[in-house]
Order: sequence, then C-alpha cells, then structure tokens
Amino acid sequence: GGTIFDNIIITDDVAEADAFAKKWKALHDVEMAKKKEEEEAKKAEDAKKAEVDDDDDEGDRQADDKPATAERNGGEDDLGDDFRPLEAGEVPSPQ
Repeated sequence: GGTIFDNIIITDDVAEADAFAKKWKALHDVEMAKKKEEEEAKKAEDAKKAEVDDDDDEGDRQADDKPATAERNGGEDDLGDDFRPLEAGEVPSPQ
C-alpha cells in the first residue's frame, strides 16, 4: 500500500501559504465535525442494536441454566433401562 497525501502546497509566497492554511483549517473543521457526527450515529446504532439483542435473550435459557437430567424428569434419568452407573474399577463393555 501507498501513502496518500492531501492538501499539500509548495510555495515561496507567505500570503499564498497563509491563505491555503486558512482554507485548509476551515475544511479540516468541517471534516472533523462530520466524522464526529458519523461516530456518534454509529455509537447510537450499536447501542440500539445491543439493546435489541439483549431484549431477544430475555426468555431464552442458556445451556448451563438447564437443570440436570434427573432434575428435569422429576428425579428419573432419561438413559433408559440398559444403562447403570459403573462400579469403581469396572470397565464398560462394548455393546
């Protein structure tokens, strides 16, 4: 990539340089005001978007919010009759 230079003047006339500086200052002030407006608009839009995103999550449950399987089923697990806890040192057999 290259470097872009803008608003350059090469002169040996002080009056011309002062006039250019005055013109540049006015342009710079307008550009900075516009940039500030755009940044504020973006911040407001991002805040509004974040607020909408937060509102969408109110009724949702996160995975870690779910109770354990036995708690969801009134104390019963949903593993079926073929599953039982392993005893200490017991190795599961392939099925």
